[in-house]
Amino acid sequence: MKLKYWLILIVFLLMGCKNVTINKNSFITKIDSKMNNMLIVSDQELENYYNIDLTKFKDYIFKVSDDNPTNIYILVLPTDKKEATKEIDKFFSKKAELSNDTDKERIKARYESNFGEYLFYIVSNNNKEIYKEMNEFIKNE
Repeated sequence: MKLKYWLILIVFLLMGCKNVTINKNSFITKIDSKMNNMLIVSDQELENYYNIDLTKFKDYIFKVSDDNPTNIYILVLPTDKKEATKEIDKFFSKKAELSNDTDKERIKARYESNFGEYLFYIVSNNNKEIYKEMNEFIKNE
């Protein structure tokens, strides 16, 4: 009986592992329309200020709005998921260190997910709603 449940679980996991392709430009346009005044964090700033090793990503976008409250989204295609996650955690730690208490709590409550091989992080007033919209957008893309 237990073997049956394991087999069902494995089938569901494998079905959920379909490759999802993302048109990064369309994705950015769509999510920017949901968030205000988003600015790209430059490679130089990521490397020198946040101490991020960009070789852990095949492709990436880090965007931040320093409006009050702060909004952030990150989309990365990692070279190694575990190592990429460590780099992203460094970014959020530094961002929280420099933030007021409200933004620190929002950063801690960030929404993390993935679209196929891509890792996606969002900090906003409506994390889950934006994620749902972006997920639908990608499905229909």
